[in-house]
Amino acid sequence: MRTCIRRVSESARVGRLAGKTLLRVGVPSCDVRTVAAKAMTETAVFLEEIAVSQTPKRLQGLMRVLEAQGSSALSPADRRGLHPLLVPLVAQGEDVTCLLRWPEPSQYKTMPLPVVRMTRGAVGMTLVARSVDELLHRLLAEEDYGAADAGATAGRPLLAAAGPDAEGLFKAGDVAAAGLGGGKGGQQGLALYLIRKAGMYPDVCEQLALGHLARGDKTSAMVAAEWYMRNGHFVGWARPYEFASDLFMQLGRGEEGRDMARMGLRLPWWSLRAPFPAVATTAALPVEADRVMYLLSEEAAAAASATVNKTFQAYREPKTTKQLALERATALMNRVVAGEAEGGYDGIREQLAAAYSEAGLSDVANFIQAA
Repeated sequence: MRTCIRRVSESARVGRLAGKTLLRVGVPSCDVRTVAAKAMTETAVFLEEIAVSQTPKRLQGLMRVLEAQGSSALSPADRRGLHPLLVPLVAQGEDVTCLLRWPEPSQYKTMPLPVVRMTRGAVGMTLVARSVDELLHRLLAEEDYGAADAGATAGRPLLAAAGPDAEGLFKAGDVAAAGLGGGKGGQQGLALYLIRKAGMYPDVCEQLALGHLARGDKTSAMVAAEWYMRNGHFVGWARPYEFASDLFMQLGRGEEGRDMARMGLRLPWWSLRAPFPAVATTAALPVEADRVMYLLSEEAAAAASATVNKTFQAYREPKTTKQLALERATALMNRVVAGEAEGGYDGIREQLAAAYSEAGLSDVANFIQAA
């Protein structure tokens, strides 16, 4: 389904239908037809009509499981204090579990619509899972592991909450049946089950690396950190580089740690865990957003090369309007992370939408303004 709105910021409004809040768009016939024909939840309507994204098949199952864990469902329009690219699903207090709508999802094939967690008013977010399916699989596997430890009488309320969405994904006993030591008494086995059978998870990757380090195996710890950082597991995410940088620094490998921190700063700063000043310091860079962005840019590299080789300067194609606009969007969000933008993310929405609109990504611009 494609969006049937183009001026979301001017026409979107929230209405109520049958006791449930539904997004009512400025073209009423489109909204009524969509909801009536597909019986979509508010979140599914928002994803498809506003975010212009395909609703994950098992999204409702995941939301039921998260609610069974104690979270409260949110309106997808409740984006106050959140990153402009997020669609909120559920919350526990101010901690909100969301879907991340990348500006260009095709560039992130391993995680086109990842699940993240963010605290309202914060500047960064945590990558929870690369997809709805991977998070649902993990939650059911962890419950299954705990039930195996508790004995035959243990219930599985999350599996019950998932209902038909668990079919073809997970069934009771799968963790033990995998034969990876994930039955009674094996946290390491559970971790192996998750990365071999369920998906890739940043915290599990980090636990494996730190487990090697705790056992005194520094080489395996570094190999695990590099495996986490590379191989395309978490495309476009800075945290793996930040983690590897911290681990290498801890092992006295300062130059490698510095370079890994710089790699992290070439990716979205909102995907870092530590505050920007700490990462910039590790990278041996000034604690100033615009200066760091320039020093890590192609322009700085070209200028450095020209200084070294004054007799030859390679021709560089001028940047396109789209490239310049996307760089402006990145800079706006990076300045929020660095604490250099007044009003946080809510304060840059209009400018950010304008940048994406100039880049030819009108769907993204409309999505950002529909807050």
